[in-house]
Amino acid sequence: MKMILRLLFIFTTISLSEECHSESSWCFNQAINFAFYIFEEANINGNELARGVLEADGSVSCPSGDCDIVAAFNGDVCVGWSIYYINEGLDDKFTLAVNGSDGNNYSAGYLLNGQVPNFKFYDSSTEIIINPVSVDSLGNEFEIPMFQNFGGFIMGELSAESEFINENILFPNYKFNLIFPNPFNPSATISYQVPKLSEVKIDAINLKGQIIQSIFNGYTNQGFHSINWYPKNLKSGIYIIQINFDNKIAKSQRVIFLK
Repeated sequence: MKMILRLLFIFTTISLSEECHSESSWCFNQAINFAFYIFEEANINGNELARGVLEADGSVSCPSGDCDIVAAFNGDVCVGWSIYYINEGLDDKFTLAVNGSDGNNYSAGYLLNGQVPNFKFYDSSTEIIINPVSVDSLGNEFEIPMFQNFGGFIMGELSAESEFINENILFPNYKFNLIFPNPFNPSATISYQVPKLSEVKIDAINLKGQIIQSIFNGYTNQGFHSINWYPKNLKSGIYIIQINFDNKIAKSQRVIFLK
């Protein structure tokens, strides 16, 4: 009960503004009416989603830059999303505020009392959207509770299966760190980590998928490495930096070059 009252205070003090997640294109407005759906955990193929950090002011940050997202929908209408996190030291659960219709235009299509939300994951490692189901501690699927304004529903897990492989789980010691700064001019730092002597290839690719500059191609020893990239004869725009480890693990990031 203390946890629900604390969350009610946080959300009732948030200004009514649109919150968008650019990668998934999910947007919603924090409504006056909402309820909390509380889960023990969220996972894909039995692996917990990549966590963010719950801050003291109630916001959730993603220091790693690769956190997964959990969203709630009423049909095709997004009624809330959050970076996945765990309330460590509070209840050790994940809580999502799910918004209901409050009569304002921005809440058109939001949940009414008695309707049931559906949930989605955005997997940042594969950049795909997955539909999870709610399961109990034995792995048995059970129904999501009906929405009730200012309700709080404590459930088991949100679980999903995906045929796409999360390389961060299979190859946890190969790291492609966030490129910094981004946007950048005149140079950007590209850093990575390998667990052993590895063949590494780094390319700059345009949005048509064409390699427009080879940044590095060779072998590197175990450990952390960084490269300062100075683009040559490139126009301002969006480019993709792709890194390939040992010709079997490929990771990429988008960067913006400003002249």
